Amino acid sequence: MFENSTWTSMDAWYDEWRDRYPVASADDPVRFAVVGLGGFAREYALPAIESADGCEATVAVSGSPETAANVVAAHGMDRHLTYEAYADGVGTADYDAVYVATPHARHAEHVETAARHGKAVLCEKALAATTDGAERIVEAVESAGVPFAVAYRMQFAPAVCYARHLVATGFVGEPAHVHADFSVRMLADPATPNDAWRLDPDLAGGSALVDLGLYPLNTTRFVLDDDPVRVRGETSSPHAAFDAVDEHVAFTMRFESGAHAVCTASQHAHESHHLRVVGSEGAVTLEPVFFEGAPQTVRLERGGRTTTVELGPVEQLPRQFAAFAGSVSRGIDPEPGVREGLRDTRLLAAIYDSAADGVAVDV
Repeated sequence: MFENSTWTSMDAWYDEWRDRYPVASADDPVRFAVVGLGGFAREYALPAIESADGCEATVAVSGSPETAANVVAAHGMDRHLTYEAYADGVGTADYDAVYVATPHARHAEHVETAARHGKAVLCEKALAATTDGAERIVEAVESAGVPFAVAYRMQFAPAVCYARHLVATGFVGEPAHVHADFSVRMLADPATPNDAWRLDPDLAGGSALVDLGLYPLNTTRFVLDDDPVRVRGETSSPHAAFDAVDEHVAFTMRFESGAHAVCTASQHAHESHHLRVVGSEGAVTLEPVFFEGAPQTVRLERGGRTTTVELGPVEQLPRQFAAFAGSVSRGIDPEPGVREGLRDTRLLAAIYDSAADGVAVDV
């Protein structure tokens, strides 16, 4: 069933996969207002918009006029706005879509503004800091009927999509379990209190799980094309900077198919990011996988044979923006949609509930 090309090359598969995503016209690009100009937006998202087919960043929105002015100058954008001016509808003729990259707790208000002005929205993950916030977003975009997608960039990573393809076509047989981890060293000195927004539960909704564990959670769901029915979680925060949030998290998910996932994430550990799917006939391992721009590999194991496909450095963000813009320009509902973001927000809440109560939670 699995020809030699399955083991040696992704080229033919990747060409077919890439062609699934429409691209907006370079002559009539989708113009983005970038709402929130933190480090990720400045260092990753804006360069990705500039390099993505059919995309253009035209408006910068920030609470800091100085930051916004510098970003506009650096990227040749048309104008900058305060959050208040954006909410009041200033400059709506200068953008077609909104990319929301603020702290999680602020997503809902900025999505509601975009929906009120009839603009398409690409919103960073997690969808919101709370399930109430996520439900506000669902209500806003569905009532207004605006195109909306959650920025799960991993769903545009060739290695991840190839793993989903291999699972769907039976390469691993019947999936049994997934092991996944995403760990970083967020702070040089975790023993000292820090005012980073990711350490503020009111802004972020949590830390290790929401900021990092969401990657294994959503990517596992995507690769298996399956949904959890039960979760269990445990958190710990041994250092002072993480007193109000989770520093480390471990959680399990049991899926409708009977497969299990064991996932870990940490804001203070050796850098590590991988995902491994083991089935009745074989296994697929992605390592490294979650960092933008990291060299990605796909290791295949089946029938006593092992091979590794080397992809080199991979950037998911330009693919994500191009696919979103292409869908918007052609009137196609972009993916992944708002309901997927809501589902993940509810799963995160269930994992936190499980960690607090010490019991598994049916979802």
